[in-house]
Amino acid sequence: MKVRVRFAPSPTGPLHIGGIRTALYNYLFAKKNNGNFILRIEDTDMLRSVDGAENHIRESLKWLNISIDEGPVKGGLFGPYRQSDRNSLYIKHIDALISQKKAYLAFDSENDLKRARLAQEKKGEAFLYNWRNRKNFRNSLNMSSKDVEKELNVGTNYVVRFKSYAKGDEKTITVNDVVRGQITFDKSLESDKILLKGDRTPTYHLANVVDDCLMEISHVIRGEEWLPSLGFHCQLYDAFGWKRPVFVHLPLILKPYGKGKLSKRDGEKFGFPVFVVDWGKKSMSFERDGYLPEAIINYLALLGWNPGGDKEVFTLKDLEGLFSIDDVSPSGSKLDIEKCRWFNHKHIQRKSNNTIKEKLLNELEKREIYNSPVVPQRVANLIKERVYLLSDVWDEACYFYESPENYNTKNLKRLEKASAVSALISLNGYVSKNLGVSWEKAVDFVAEDQNMKKNLILSTIRLALVGRFAGVSVFEILNIIGKEESLKRINNLLSRLKE
Repeated sequence: MKVRVRFAPSPTGPLHIGGIRTALYNYLFAKKNNGNFILRIEDTDMLRSVDGAENHIRESLKWLNISIDEGPVKGGLFGPYRQSDRNSLYIKHIDALISQKKAYLAFDSENDLKRARLAQEKKGEAFLYNWRNRKNFRNSLNMSSKDVEKELNVGTNYVVRFKSYAKGDEKTITVNDVVRGQITFDKSLESDKILLKGDRTPTYHLANVVDDCLMEISHVIRGEEWLPSLGFHCQLYDAFGWKRPVFVHLPLILKPYGKGKLSKRDGEKFGFPVFVVDWGKKSMSFERDGYLPEAIINYLALLGWNPGGDKEVFTLKDLEGLFSIDDVSPSGSKLDIEKCRWFNHKHIQRKSNNTIKEKLLNELEKREIYNSPVVPQRVANLIKERVYLLSDVWDEACYFYESPENYNTKNLKRLEKASAVSALISLNGYVSKNLGVSWEKAVDFVAEDQNMKKNLILSTIRLALVGRFAGVSVFEILNIIGKEESLKRINNLLSRLKE
């Protein structure tokens, strides 16, 4: 059997990283098994569809280098790949179930259902439209064919329901899930779910099963939130006489703090991105925050799956050869944004220094800093080891191009003011008189002249150059920005300390 898997999101908003991980696992499984990865847009609920959401889904996958073998834009032999373009196929299959009396027309009004629901709630019981009470409602199981025809002719609104269970049927249905093991569902506890809505469009459940069969999907790999629907989906497969696919229900990605599934709103609440590419001007995204797609892929792949061994840093190509669905954990994993940053740092280190240089050039252009004597490539080489996000580049490089306007208050307080003033005066005087001297020799002179430890002198110089106790080697900064600029910054701090 050829491996064919699908990622089937609904375009009801931006695609968040839970959906991305589902897409990634489908993609990796397909690549590992020489199969096909299909994108299908499940837009049966047109009222909830959001403009731009489908494009956001495709852009997210594209940014991550997850290539699609078949889909709405890519095309393929099993299209159309948007459910809104497949309605005639669903009607055909619903009609087949009706003709076999496995589904039926229900003409019940909203008021009829409301009254029945209230009556059941008064008894302290949940309302289910199923084998226990379907005989009490206005449906084609209880009506003559003549009466059904009459209702259709006068335009009475109706839905089509699946006949989930009847007395004498086998009560249970069993299915094996790769991650969860054997699961048994009691059909007698199921409702007669709607297959066709009053607007003549299918429900998600019907369209999902029909599409998976017609597209020859071999493995359904999706989130565990769909586990409650699994029993019903298997009933539909059995009703059509179709072979069920292999089911794999992935564990949830959990909130970093507290309990529960990570939601789209959690990013704004906790201050980290949950979308990989931008969704509107205000949303945070991994792309905008300076993450590499390689790092997001690496992190998400290990959020629920482990290849074994101590190695943690993998490329997409590595993962394509290693991934095994059998090693997916059934337990949910909390999002750890600091671990994600660590992965990003590791992947930045694997990049050429040109990646940092290009980002630095963009930052210089944004700030209209042109014709600086400081060579961006040299700066990039120095700061690369310090960069965790590409958005950190300017913060790590700015002091090479701009003199600090302010000084870190805590760092200022840590200086011994009198000693710092003496050190800066001595350094300024010595270098001004000996312009050809090296900074290393100048620091040695001040240490001896003022009877001070070199570390204190270097910290004072760093504060003058950077504005805080941070940055690359002090001597590297001094040599790159030059003696004139260095002395200017030293005098600026000296003036501040004398105030």
